[in-house]
Amino acid sequence: MQDLGEEQVSATRASIVLVNKGDAAIARTLAALSRIESSHLGEIVVVDASKRALETIRQSFPLVTWIDYENDTKKTRTIAEQRNVGIASSSGDVVVFLDANCIPSSGWLERLIAPIVTEGEQIVVGRITSPGGVSIHDAASPQGGRDAAYLEECANMNVAYRRDVLAQLGGFDEQLGFAEDVDFAWRARDAGHRIRFEPAAEVVHDWGTAQAELTRAFRYGVARVRLYRKHTSRLGNLVRSDRYITAYALYVLASPVALVYPPYMLLLLYPIIKNRGHRPLLTVAYHLLYALGVISELFYVPTFRRVPWRPPR
Repeated sequence: MQDLGEEQVSATRASIVLVNKGDAAIARTLAALSRIESSHLGEIVVVDASKRALETIRQSFPLVTWIDYENDTKKTRTIAEQRNVGIASSSGDVVVFLDANCIPSSGWLERLIAPIVTEGEQIVVGRITSPGGVSIHDAASPQGGRDAAYLEECANMNVAYRRDVLAQLGGFDEQLGFAEDVDFAWRARDAGHRIRFEPAAEVVHDWGTAQAELTRAFRYGVARVRLYRKHTSRLGNLVRSDRYITAYALYVLASPVALVYPPYMLLLLYPIIKNRGHRPLLTVAYHLLYALGVISELFYVPTFRRVPWRPPR
């Protein structure tokens, strides 16, 4: 592990980057960020694809660097592109990604980047919780319920990267469409970088309505298949860390059995009881929609596979 001198530690600057598209809740996040008092905070950058629909919010935070992202490719999802723009438009030694609708706890930034500036870590992930702690994500996410020192993957809702790691791996894959953050994490792990988990660096994430959760679940299912198509060396996870995905997908594929054997549906009682402390019906519905996303993508051959990915310049 790298030993950093006091001068280098004190000079470390962090750029907080948020990507957004039409989410007015970013105002709450920016208000919370504006109250941060840290010698390491260099700038806050918003890469916004809202076509100036949030102009009032932009004007309310004049110290924030606001970039109006133009979707020249006309793609439906441009999060990877926006993240790469945020990296290129920021100047900090550390790039911190935070989602809109996330409210950081007191001392969040200092705790998130401390392992980088004092211990030589390259990637640090903070804890993500939900209002009231009753979301499915609080039980299932490695950034929520588990306290392992190091993770195999992470989302970009609350994460800090040393800039040189982002440069080394070429930023985020703009052809993937979904899960560009997990893809980056997997590439980082393959390159030998560790992903440190720092539970004290906590943010509260408002996940929205049940409808938003279920829509997100389907999207995540699609994303997981795309990830495994790109990272075939990790397919073994489908019987290890991701075995619940395999189980739900097999259950959905076999669901026509219920037409001749209705008790088949009773198999869902097991996950309902298991998740009784975390909104069990929504949790099971979430996993079923996730499985449907997996199945739909399994029978679709995406065009991005035919075009070799090249890191953005």
